Amino acid sequence: MKEWEEIMRVPEVQNLWDIKFGDTTEAFVAKMYGARYVFESKSRIVSGDMYVLYSDTPRPKTMCLIRKSTGLEVMN
Repeated sequence: MKEWEEIMRVPEVQNLWDIKFGDTTEAFVAKMYGARYVFESKSRIVSGDMYVLYSDTPRPKTMCLIRKSTGLEVMN
């Protein structure tokens, strides 16, 4: 659950999934699918854990995050 808590603190995740103060990790996880991959680009400029998030809602939402030295960031 610690990884999900960290993911919920990313501002872009909060905005996309309308996370409010007091929302529980359990409630967020109940409507999400997530996968973690070890990512390394061929140029080795970007590497680290990559998270792919997908919501199980009538209007599915997706997002990819990469772990950098500064924390989790949205992949563009």
